[in-house]
Amino acid sequence: MKTNRSIAEVLERLEAQAAFYEEREAFHGAQEAHHREQRSGHAARLEEVRRRLSAFRAAADEALDFADEPVVRAAAREEVDLGPASRPRLGRMAELVIGAKGTGERFGPVSLTAEVNEHFGDRLRRPINPGQISVVLRRMSRMGKIHLVRRGRPHWEALYVREAPGS
Repeated sequence: MKTNRSIAEVLERLEAQAAFYEEREAFHGAQEAHHREQRSGHAARLEEVRRRLSAFRAAADEALDFADEPVVRAAAREEVDLGPASRPRLGRMAELVIGAKGTGERFGPVSLTAEVNEHFGDRLRRPINPGQISVVLRRMSRMGKIHLVRRGRPHWEALYVREAPGS
């Protein structure tokens, strides 16, 4: 037991400790208020950013879906003689659809058939099939209008591009 300290000394030390802890409590109270303000400000900004991000994602998805739709100019469609419905000129129809594709964009008979049927279905007596477009694509490849990227196999369709790869 320590009894050699005076009461004044003990009181002085306790008052110093009380002053120190009072100052620390006030400091941290102010920090807490500051941090609460900062947190609420950041939470509001976070909510705004999330709202804009979701709106941007929705708009970007919609724009990408819209951009993926194939484009065949209506004017070009009307200017070119595509033949009667009983004997359509599939080569010209395919050329118009291929002309709307990017230079490095790959396509095959199945996808091209769907696009031709979509764009020119009103001019056809009945929808065309991939075999018919395959013949057209092989002919265009021989003439150098399109270039073969991958040969067709029994379980893979042939793939073509508008411009030769590596050129």
